[in-house]
Amino acid sequence: MTLLDSLRTAHPDLIVLEGGNFGEAASGPSAWKAGEQLKVLKQLGYDAVTLGQNDLTPNLAEVAGQSNAKDMLFSSLVESKTKMKLPPVKIIKRPGFELGVISLISPGFNREANASMSGNEAFLREQLKQLADKKVEFKAVVYLGPEEELSVINKKFPEVDVWLLTQGNHQPIRLIENVGDALVVSGGDRGREIGLIKVEKQAGGEREAASFQQIILNDKIADSPKAAPILESYRAAGRAPQTKPAKPSPSQSGGNGAALLNPFVGSSACQDCHEEIFGKWQETLHAHAFATLVAKNEQANAECLSCHTVGFGEETGYNQTAATAHLTNVGCESCHGRGGFHVRTRSTALSFAKATEATCVRCHTEKMSPKFVYAEWVGRVH
Repeated sequence: MTLLDSLRTAHPDLIVLEGGNFGEAASGPSAWKAGEQLKVLKQLGYDAVTLGQNDLTPNLAEVAGQSNAKDMLFSSLVESKTKMKLPPVKIIKRPGFELGVISLISPGFNREANASMSGNEAFLREQLKQLADKKVEFKAVVYLGPEEELSVINKKFPEVDVWLLTQGNHQPIRLIENVGDALVVSGGDRGREIGLIKVEKQAGGEREAASFQQIILNDKIADSPKAAPILESYRAAGRAPQTKPAKPSPSQSGGNGAALLNPFVGSSACQDCHEEIFGKWQETLHAHAFATLVAKNEQANAECLSCHTVGFGEETGYNQTAATAHLTNVGCESCHGRGGFHVRTRSTALSFAKATEATCVRCHTEKMSPKFVYAEWVGRVH
């Protein structure tokens, strides 16, 4: 919010656009995010919001109505998917000019409409003609589909000033290419950056200049007091009962396999016999993983706890009580499995899980750790 306020001050004619896929998944434990994100976009004063496939949750239309956010929405997706009737084009007015934004959908994402690439081109040509008839000065297209399709179609419509690709493929928002003097930008899907796009035209309508700037959202941007209630509302939704943890840590049966006979015991229990390894672990980021949640007030977020604590969601695992405080952080058992039976019996017969790349990528996903390279990172832990 601080950044948006400063950008609006610096650029009074700023238009704020969301290119879709602001949600994480249309179904499953993360489906709640799309509706809550839509509420946030409304509260932040976004001018126009289109939809991606991750946003099409069963209750999105209901949330849009309840939060008065439907007026921001535009999409060419069929009504059977969006569950609401939306315009394919949004015209945004500013003193001295107008911007028309068109939603264009790949045939692969809009099969119910019997769409085709030739049909898409005809649709886009008609929408651009209507904008020209209305004397809308600036034109943008948001494309929901593969980058390869966009790279073909954008060459055929030089009157479009900006092309925005919804699909981010776990990449940051970035400039893909320039088509003549028009910009082709990938909206990304990490939620860690925004893009500032500037397009200047002469009085006659000819493009004079166009530029793209990636702005990274980091801790250098001060928190806004106005954002606190918005964030708390979002976090409260994430703490709702429907939110489930991600994949649990690997279980080691030990003994007869019952969790109570082989409980999680925490990394400190390993220290006596594995002093050197424990000492190195204490110096790693794993040993301080829970503190990063506390710093961001996310210590109650189930989706975060599954990777920042030991055994969250499992019997004897971390359960957000003082009694399991010894199971915070990414500990020995996060990667190797339960250690209670081994610690109690000092048995060497128990075969712990071997940590492999597959172990790491359960949490170090492309989205959360885009720079993760197993061969480089594993040495930082052991």
